Amino acid sequence: MKTMITKVVSMMMLVAVLSSCKKNDKEVVPENPGNYILAVTPVALTGKADYLITAGSLEEGKVSIIGNGVEQDGT
Repeated sequence: MKTMITKVVSMMMLVAVLSSCKKNDKEVVPENPGNYILAVTPVALTGKADYLITAGSLEEGKVSIIGNGVEQDGT
């Protein structure tokens, strides 16, 4: 009886080891938010924090700090 339990447990462990790894794990590559990093300062408010934001192009489009970039204390 003891050998039977040992064999069953061994088989269960073997099945768990063989089925736990996927062979085709694909690496997730994050989408590039932009190729340029801009340091911007609000014009209307003096003494406030600066922002580092990303932009895909310097020639076209709009840039906003909403949902984009990091606030830094520039003082």
